[in-house]
Amino acid sequence: MVADSAVFTGALSDVADRRYVGTALTTQTALGFLLTAVSIQVVPLVAAVGGWAVALLVLLPGPVLGALAMRSLLPAAPAVPARA
Repeated sequence: MVADSAVFTGALSDVADRRYVGTALTTQTALGFLLTAVSIQVVPLVAAVGGWAVALLVLLPGPVLGALAMRSLLPAAPAVPARA
C-alpha cells in the first residue's frame, strides 16, 4: 500500500468537499494504519492454520476493492469515434 498511498491521497483531496479535506485525509490515514495493524496480526494466524497461500488470499480483496473504488472516481470516458 505504500506505493499507492500518494495516489489515494491525491484522489481523495480532489474529490472531497473542500470544507472536509482535512477530516477526510485524517480519516483515510487512521483507517490505513488500523487496517495495516490488523493485517499484521491476522495474516500470520491464517498462515499457521491454512498456509501462506491462503493467508495471501486474505489480502487480495484490499487491492481489488481499492482499484474498483478508484475507478468509480474517474470521469465518464469520452466516446471513442468510430473508425472509417
